[in-house]
Amino acid sequence: MSTEKPLNILLVEDNPGDIRLLKEFFKEYRIEHQLQVKFDGDEAITYLSEIKSDTNRPNLIFLDINLPKKSGFEVLDYIILDEDLSKIPAVFLSSSNDPYDRSQSIKRGAKAYVEKPLDLMEFFNIIHNIENCKINITFKT
Repeated sequence: MSTEKPLNILLVEDNPGDIRLLKEFFKEYRIEHQLQVKFDGDEAITYLSEIKSDTNRPNLIFLDINLPKKSGFEVLDYIILDEDLSKIPAVFLSSSNDPYDRSQSIKRGAKAYVEKPLDLMEFFNIIHNIENCKINITFKT
């Protein structure tokens, strides 16, 4: 498709298995990307505060709800309250099937909520259908 620069992704996740699964997804679908991983909510907020004005900031953020130190909800609240960061689509990847968690995610400003374990096709479709997400996903053939 396009030769735009790779998708720049921030993944906030403390489970190494889930990190590996997401990496496999991007490898399987040959999506050009750069992946930055933060393992807890504090680390994510610190990272986001340091790169807010950087041209290499993420153009997509994946969050787990249950994180050490600060929850994914707290990280999302930080993102949404910042004028520049709020333009970056945030998607929750969570093992919670609690309807409250799902509704709170969307109510607080997440673009989507994906329940783990990930169904790769469902995940693929969500990435392509995030509303107002102006990212260019590049596939290698």
